[in-house]
Amino acid sequence: MWSDQEIGFWKEYLQAHHGLDGELERLDGEFDLNIAVRVDGRIDAVLKVMRVGCDFGLVGMQVEALDHLAATMPDLPVPRVIRRHDGAAAAAVTDLSGDERIAWVISAIDGLPLGAMRPHPAALVHEIGHTLGRMTAGLEGFDHAALTRDFKWHPLQPHWAFTEVSEILDEDIKSLINKYFQIFENDIESELLNLEYQTIHCDGNDYNLLVSPSLDGPSLAGVIDFGDMVRAPAVCDLATAAAYMVLDKPRPMEALAALVEGYAAARPMTAHEIEMIFPLMMVRLGVSLVNSSIMAREHPDDPYVTVSQAPALAFLQQALGWDRREVAMRLRVAAGLGITDSASRVCGWLGANRDRFAPVMGTALGDAPVCSIAVGDSVLPTDPTNLTLDECDRLVPAALDGKAVHVGHYLEPRLVYTTDGYLTAPTAVEGRRTMHIGIDLFAPDGRPVHAPLEGEVVTAIDRANPQDYGGTVVLRHTTDDGDAFFTLYGHLDPASIAGLKTGDRLGSGTLFATLGSSAVNGGWQPHLHFQLAMCLPDGETASVDDWPGVADADD
Repeated sequence: MWSDQEIGFWKEYLQAHHGLDGELERLDGEFDLNIAVRVDGRIDAVLKVMRVGCDFGLVGMQVEALDHLAATMPDLPVPRVIRRHDGAAAAAVTDLSGDERIAWVISAIDGLPLGAMRPHPAALVHEIGHTLGRMTAGLEGFDHAALTRDFKWHPLQPHWAFTEVSEILDEDIKSLINKYFQIFENDIESELLNLEYQTIHCDGNDYNLLVSPSLDGPSLAGVIDFGDMVRAPAVCDLATAAAYMVLDKPRPMEALAALVEGYAAARPMTAHEIEMIFPLMMVRLGVSLVNSSIMAREHPDDPYVTVSQAPALAFLQQALGWDRREVAMRLRVAAGLGITDSASRVCGWLGANRDRFAPVMGTALGDAPVCSIAVGDSVLPTDPTNLTLDECDRLVPAALDGKAVHVGHYLEPRLVYTTDGYLTAPTAVEGRRTMHIGIDLFAPDGRPVHAPLEGEVVTAIDRANPQDYGGTVVLRHTTDDGDAFFTLYGHLDPASIAGLKTGDRLGSGTLFATLGSSAVNGGWQPHLHFQLAMCLPDGETASVDDWPGVADADD
């Protein structure tokens, strides 16, 4: 609370030096006094009264940055500086306590804090990313002496939190944060030194992003609070915003991808920068969690200092199973890059050489009948949450007579995946993987399987869990230019691949396996699951044969 005397003091100041007359309303802030000036029910301006001892240079930095953006990107939705009658942007004012405070005024942006509004549609997150990317581009060339400083939110100076991580009580979360603190120290920190530095906003949290609600969907009203600006690589700005954008999201990866897509559309990112986003985001979350844990202990009754603590803990619980490399690949695609550097070359080579490949099933399939197990075409499973063993063995009745190979679709939405391994939520009703991302070739068990082109065995293994692959082989191939790619063959007879060893070479057309029966192939009607990939799982959280053959439709 603040007194009537304080309200009167600052009201008189605004009238005398800015010609502003309105009702004053105190806003939230961690260090400074922020006062909204409300005229005719609408916030018209914001008086910023800096904490005691604040350096004039810090205010000057913000003033000059806002003036710079007004000149370089006049349509960017950021505040404008409202100067005093004497032309000064800011002034030292002695307050009622006798303390000297720096006071300055900016225009208000009409909107609600993003953190006070739900949900956050992908279109809004994309717009936020695009605006932040434009702002980063607009700040190129701006410099100020106050940008070089030490403070706890500096993205290149998280080290203070490394020694305070014991403040985090959850052991799993503490271990995860320590992991990314170590990644920063061992890898990321030195890599950042090799990137170009520029001025960045570096505080895209959900209370510095203001949103305009509308019947057509919310839109970004503006970005505020330039007090955390620093000189650092641009990726640090994106990673900071990402650390807040993933919180309180039912699908945080979708939000992260939308943010990156929008940002990269305005400020293109290199593959190297993309790979840094997730670890830098995790470091920022770690610093935030350490800070809020300390502040909660020191100020248990102040909700502002812990506003993002619970959402951060909830997200980090989800992130325990995230793979850094997989996240980077998803973000590469979101940023308009291929999933790997060689992906476009490999796809081009495959298209140009398609007539060279041997038939996988020993015969051409150009005229093979096509079957569907899609949601709209199949009555199975009778219970959408439980595919029975009998149903699993008769998915495509037309193929049971064995007269022809039947081809099952790529990217087909199916409800037949019901075991726990397919769940993305506590129950199948709430969420599961349903989008088939391979080609199925239905034929009787014992049918020979051939290598479509020369390759090397990466693994030959029996994945024997229900509704898994059963006998599985992964082959490594190379294009004429030396780019590697991989093929997977699932639902094989494990006995037929028992003699294969990692490193074995197979010639084009080599018979290397046979289809397994439902007793040994994961429980399915006999068929080959064929899948192609540009890279292998990196082994951080998965083995080389752990290829999801079914994806979440929202990924």
